[in-house]
Amino acid sequence: MKHLKKALLLLPMALSGQAYASCSNFHGQVECFGSAAADTPGGTVTVTALNDFSTAMAVAVEPSVDETTATTATTGTSAASAGVGVECSWFNGDNNNDTNVCTLPLSYSIHNEIDPRRQLVIKVPITRVESKGVTPNTVYHVGLGASYTYPLATRWYVTPAINYTYAEEANVFGTKPKADLVSASIASAYYFKDQGLDIGIGNMFLASQSVNESGGQGSTHINVLRNGLMVGWPGKAFGRKQYWEASLVDTLFFGTTTYTDHQLEIGLTVGDKRSYKATGGGYRLGLSVFDAGQATGAKIAFGYWF
Repeated sequence: MKHLKKALLLLPMALSGQAYASCSNFHGQVECFGSAAADTPGGTVTVTALNDFSTAMAVAVEPSVDETTATTATTGTSAASAGVGVECSWFNGDNNNDTNVCTLPLSYSIHNEIDPRRQLVIKVPITRVESKGVTPNTVYHVGLGASYTYPLATRWYVTPAINYTYAEEANVFGTKPKADLVSASIASAYYFKDQGLDIGIGNMFLASQSVNESGGQGSTHINVLRNGLMVGWPGKAFGRKQYWEASLVDTLFFGTTTYTDHQLEIGLTVGDKRSYKATGGGYRLGLSVFDAGQATGAKIAFGYWF
């Protein structure tokens, strides 16, 4: 628990999955991706990792469907779908280092009409991070990324992704520190059924590198290892059929001057279907709690795809 609390101070994110901003004052230096910034819930690295992992786990076919015979006709998959939503996190850290993070996880998914398990997802997360610590500041960052999900076998999917993020701090002593972040990730998702439950195992590795960074100590390289277990089941809510999913995800940060190295999150989501991104639309509503050592927090997320 000690390591978990330490990790949450810096980790927020969303699915989009940070207790400082993308640019933060750390030991007298303002950095856009290093130290307490990159591996926190509101940091660019964390937001990117959460988005990539969420996309990889949203496979294109319901686990209960026989993927070997799945077609557009049998799954109801549309050629493309757009997604909008909002994800807001609140983190309480040591020394009154409280942080609020809100992200608009915009996305556009293009599905293969012959094999709906294959999909290309274009992501544009827009994030605002407000830190209320000893040196209050506000950071904005916007990203552009692409993920492609490909089935390696029945119920086993692999999703590589590439991302670019631009971050800028609103104002620090009359200056505006800013930086760019480039990253790439590879994720694996495997689902199976047992006792009427859909069980998923997810693993992801992400490597990131900051470029053109101003106000800091040069470029920063941070890696992220994310592993999760998801359990889903059909049920009812408000008198209607719904799909519930509980998750336990562990995240490790390592690389250049990372402020935290660990984060644990527990989440519960509900929606009208499981594979909302691939079946022509739907919604998901979720709540997550975090523990990262020096900070604890919670996130509420809502997404709609059409």
